[in-house]
Amino acid sequence: MVKHTEPMEHIVIVRGSVVSLVCEAHGVPPPVFTWLKDNDLLSRHQNNLLHDGGESRFQLLNVQLEDTGIYSCIAKNQAGTSSKTFNLTVLGRSDNIKEIS
Repeated sequence: MVKHTEPMEHIVIVRGSVVSLVCEAHGVPPPVFTWLKDNDLLSRHQNNLLHDGGESRFQLLNVQLEDTGIYSCIAKNQAGTSSKTFNLTVLGRSDNIKEIS
């Protein structure tokens, strides 16, 4: 069985922004992707998951402070397992920062 783990990717983003976490894996048969947040299955976020062949994307359109955490993508087929982990940090908007409109 082949096992591959990519280094953790650190992402820092401001609350209210959009973030896409991308995981790629190719194989025969095509791998099945599973997403976790803090080791819990992200099944309730099915609308945020996009699968396109050997790529899986988890997208948050309006990131909030509670979205901070460790996200993992696991791709698995009969040949083995591949995983990628993202450390997502969400920053609140400071009162000192004024938005330009």
